[in-house]
Formats: sequence, C-alpha cells, structure tokens
Amino acid sequence: MVLVYASIGGAANTNLALWTITVSDSIDIDRGRWPILARIERKTNTVAQSSPGLLLVKQDQEDREPQPFQILTVHEPDVDCPRDVTSRSDYLEICFFAELSAGCEHRYELYETEPSSSPPPDSSDAPTLHYAGEGLGTTVNSGPAAFEFDPLSGQLYLYTPRIAGVYGKMGFQQERQRAIHWNPDVKMPPSKWGSTSEWRSDDPERTPDFKESRGRTVYRTVRSGYLPVIAARVYCEVSYTVFAGMPFMLEASRLRFEQEASVRAIRNNELVFSRGIHTHGAWPNKNGGPELGLLYDEKAPQTIQRAVTRLASDIPWIALLHLRLLYGISIVNLWHGSSAPPGSDGPQDHDAQYYFLDYGQHTRERRPHYDFAYVCRKLVGSATVPKGATYAERSAFLVFALDENEERRFDDMLRWTRLLQNPPVVVVE
Repeated sequence: MVLVYASIGGAANTNLALWTITVSDSIDIDRGRWPILARIERKTNTVAQSSPGLLLVKQDQEDREPQPFQILTVHEPDVDCPRDVTSRSDYLEICFFAELSAGCEHRYELYETEPSSSPPPDSSDAPTLHYAGEGLGTTVNSGPAAFEFDPLSGQLYLYTPRIAGVYGKMGFQQERQRAIHWNPDVKMPPSKWGSTSEWRSDDPERTPDFKESRGRTVYRTVRSGYLPVIAARVYCEVSYTVFAGMPFMLEASRLRFEQEASVRAIRNNELVFSRGIHTHGAWPNKNGGPELGLLYDEKAPQTIQRAVTRLASDIPWIALLHLRLLYGISIVNLWHGSSAPPGSDGPQDHDAQYYFLDYGQHTRERRPHYDFAYVCRKLVGSATVPKGATYAERSAFLVFALDENEERRFDDMLRWTRLLQNPPVVVVE
C-alpha cells in the first residue's frame, strides 16, 4: 500500500481528545507535497454517522496554524487482512498533505473540539480535485491526470495524460466505449469471463453496491458484489482513491470464493486499450531499468504483434506507453497475496504471470477496429479453487510523461514508482 498505518489507541473525552500523528520518510530523495492518510481509532462504531469537530495542527510549525484536511466517509477494504481477522470499521480516516524531504519526520496534533468546528479551507493555490458527472460515471481531474469511470460498471473507463501535455482521452472502443480496467475476473467454462467490467448499473442483478467519498483533496469509490455471468458465487471488492495534484490512482481488489469452483483462469490488474493508443509495453530488466517490447508499429499498423513477453507476477511495475507521443500508464505493484481455509490445498499460483498481448482475432474477422492491446496478471490457470479462497492486491495506476532526451526518458516514471513503493510511515497514537 502507499501509506503505512500503525494506529495505537486514541484518547477520547466528550469535549476534547488529542492524537499525535507522526509522519516519517526514510527515502533518500525529496518527496515534496504528498497525501497522508491517517486512521484515528475511536471507541464507537458509529463514527461514520457522527460529525466531530476536528482541528489539525503541525507541532513543529511556529505559528501553529490549523492545517487543512478532509474526512473520508468511505473506508477502503482491508484486502490484505488475514481471512480469519475481521476488518476494522470503527475508525475515522482523514487525508492531509505534508511537505516531505529526504529522511524527514513531522508531528501533528489532532484535537477533537465542539461539533461546530470545521477544517480550515486549503489555500487558493493548493491543488484541488475537479469533478464532472456523478455516481458510477464520475470523472475526476487531479491536475496531472484525469480519470473517468464507466457509468455502467464503475471501472476505470478513460485516462487523460495531462502530465505529458496530452489532453486526449485514452480508452478502449468496440461496439461502445468500454472499461480499460477490465477485472478482477474468473473464467469458468462453459460460461464467459465473469468480470467486474461486466457489472451493469442498468441491470439490478448485475449492479454492484457503490459508495463514494468526494472532496477537494481526495476522492474514493468502493464497489462490491458478486461477479456476473459465472455460475459460482465469487464476491469481489474494488476500490479507487484519487488525490489532488497527484498523477496516480490507488487501486485495491479482492476476490472471495464462497463455494468450491473449477476454473480455467483467475486474473487481476488488466489494463486494455484500442490498438494504437500505446506503441510499447515496458517492464524492469534485471538491473531495474526499463525494457521495451513492441505492441503497435505505427509504420505497419495492420501487423499484429501477438504475445510480447511473459513476466513474474510480482514484478515491481509494468507499463503501456506511446513512445513517440511520450505518455503512458503503469501498474505499480504494492502488494498481492492469496489465502485458503485451513486444511485445504490452497490456491495454486505456479501459473502466475504478467503478460502483454496484441490481440488480432477481429482483424481476421475483418473487424480490425475491434482489436486491442493489453497487459494482465494471470493468478491461476486450470484448477479447483476451494471454498473460502481469496485473491487480493493493492496497486497504483500511475500516469506518466516520458522525457524527450532518450537517456532521461524514464527518469520521472521511475521516480514516482520509487516514491509509491517506499511510502512514508504514518503512526497515530
């Protein structure tokens, strides 16, 4: 995950409570302005319905001016919580920004005051989120990137790489505009793929439960429900979190099998686009530097590249990019895992892998505009999955710009990746 939580109780009085929030950063480069999520443990399970007055003050700031923050009204699923541990829901979560330099440590004090108190507004020059649409079909502009969500499924639908000076929408078009974040999904013959991109708000039997929290600083959406189409009951949760001024979106997902099932495949972290949106796939070589594979040849656009490469399922990052137009999107892997009930054989992951594919079946059917190129992580091939098995992951979808200088081409993307994989530690006590 991007932010590490270590919550240690919390003082609680009826009129005043005080928590200390320590933010420390051990990375050896200046991070700059960064979003901090802090979970405040409360001795009540009604905190989501309460309206406490809260005041946040930076401890080492001379004027001790109140710091702007946002209270999130939706909790991200604890997808990495062990299956026999109940996820906590009785906490308050706030988001604020901290200016972080290499090896720094900052302390904040959070006071609970009278309910009439409210967080101070952010300064006029601070980044802010801008919204269009509502519900599942919301568009969120963070500044460096815009993320649009599918009005039918709520999945990531389009992205705009504003950070690269490109303002076109990057997506996947067939008979209609389709989601670019395609899964998690499960294939169980004879059924088609059961995928979160097939959730549909116009069909009550396929409509996921939907919750959102929106504000100036952070936007979060959480959807949950059973995968459609397939016969087995497989429960899925998907969460997205977008921050003002940031070119990335946090994503988390979990699949839980509520009955034993024979599957052909289980997958997550698939990003799919119409051919030509990206020209190359990229991944880290043995030295950590980027290696490129051709997905689309602009000089021979009808040539299908087919499978580009297959990579380890725990690879640090994997990307799609347009080498000439200098933009791209990557999956930064933060955590992934699986679990099974005690005494069962457990999920098998010997087939787990990431892969790129330039899909050309529709070209042979004389419908080349239906073809697509994508990256995906397969978790399991043909297998019997026991009841109670779970598959979960946390990632960041990072929108990036490539440098015109070939030697520095990936420097910015690699810097953001390093920051995401080495998060500041947040301790609440």
